[in-house]
Amino acid sequence: MKRNTSWMTSVCWSLFMGILCLLTSCLKDGDETIALQYGEAEQLIVGEWKVGTCTFVYEDSEGNTVKEDNLENIQWGNLLQPDMLVNFDFSGTCTIDNGTVTFPYSIDANTETFQVKGQSYTLKSIGKNLFVIQVPVTITLPDGTIVDGIMYYRLFRTAGGDLGDDGEDDGTGIPADSKAEANPEIVGEHTTNIPNVQVSASDGVVTMDMTGIQDLFDGGWLKLYGTEDDNQNIWVEVDGMPKGIVVINNDENDGSVSKRKVDLVFCVDNSGTMSQEADKLAQEVVAWAKRLSQQNLDIEYACVGYQDNGKISGAINLTDINEIGSFFNYSSGTSRTKHFEGSDKTRLQNLANSYGVPGGECGAHAIHFADEYFTFRSGANRIYVNFTDEPNQPGSIAKDKVDYFKNQANWNTNQGTIHTVFSASSSISGEKPWLMSEYTGGTTLFAKSDFSDVNLDGLPITGALTNSYIIKFRDPGDTTGGTHTIKVTVKDGKVQAERIFTTNF
Repeated sequence: MKRNTSWMTSVCWSLFMGILCLLTSCLKDGDETIALQYGEAEQLIVGEWKVGTCTFVYEDSEGNTVKEDNLENIQWGNLLQPDMLVNFDFSGTCTIDNGTVTFPYSIDANTETFQVKGQSYTLKSIGKNLFVIQVPVTITLPDGTIVDGIMYYRLFRTAGGDLGDDGEDDGTGIPADSKAEANPEIVGEHTTNIPNVQVSASDGVVTMDMTGIQDLFDGGWLKLYGTEDDNQNIWVEVDGMPKGIVVINNDENDGSVSKRKVDLVFCVDNSGTMSQEADKLAQEVVAWAKRLSQQNLDIEYACVGYQDNGKISGAINLTDINEIGSFFNYSSGTSRTKHFEGSDKTRLQNLANSYGVPGGECGAHAIHFADEYFTFRSGANRIYVNFTDEPNQPGSIAKDKVDYFKNQANWNTNQGTIHTVFSASSSISGEKPWLMSEYTGGTTLFAKSDFSDVNLDGLPITGALTNSYIIKFRDPGDTTGGTHTIKVTVKDGKVQAERIFTTNF
């Protein structure tokens, strides 16, 4: 596609002039806000940049903000285009796509605008490794609708400037994005599951807290290796750009990183058909919780009990190992989880009485109750374990259907991973409860109807928790509301999988 060099000349000429005479200006540094002094702007702009994600933002006829990343049908004309390489040197010369076009460049950071053929472009941020601009445009959508909006560009440094010769960032220990490789292509079927992740950002660093990934061929759990490791087996792209990542496997955490926070909720079917399992289940859950508390985890526990018609019949909010043990040992049989405890037991009981009844055993109903009313800790990875011997029976409640969990618009990655222990034949009619695990990246254990063959130490979630990971990469910054698309790819011998998350951070 032919590129208009006069537009590029105008952009770059407006880009540099003001910033050289700028005394101070608060612009984003990819990690933090900095004050630019004389000469520092040159150090920021000099080097090679790649045009990464381009997002068109507009309001639809109902006033809703819409973000359009599928720009394949856009006629770019004079606009910057995805994947374009732009190289700025100290002499004031800008080179496009490895020398095919050169011209002068400049920035006006005082007014934070570019002047391009009478069109005003706005400088949103500039930092060591991130450069963001926006421009008002009118485009024709794929359906033929003509709309006015804003095009946001994010340019990522690929070489030079403040990256340094070693390609490392400024003190985080995270490999620079310039060192990252694109996610490998997955050919053939996925042979493992990538679980939902807890995503948070602080001080310019994004952290993904993820439970373990199982090697289903040998039953083991993967040790993950990140960018620049000879054994790299996990890759991350954010908004289409490969990210330099560092991986901290749980068994490697020597205290330099805070223990992983886990909020673990037991959802227990306490209908009459569970009478065979109830006592053994309670015994195993309490013993298992004690052993988990001795792991390298910061873990709290909660429980929701649900009965034949799906009514929430018991609950305890997040608490410690002693309180959860007392909750399960309250009585015997299915009555063990038919009561409300904790400092907010009255609140939970009142909420349960008005929460509606799906009409049959429904683990999804219990999960939603916990999601809506439990006090989960900030940054904690939410884990649900649903114990049942019946299909999921949502009745007329749409959100209680298992397919609800398939859509991240309904159940986002931060809301948690669901694991299933099913103590009956897997060949059931009706909704299969373990599909909630499949959709959220959890695990499933099929047990005998009397639960006699179950030792929860062998439950896949045990390995998922004790072989968990913390994955860190640099915050790409944001100008469009904080929504990002994260693609995670795992490829290690026969083990391969890919998952795409849409999340805010």
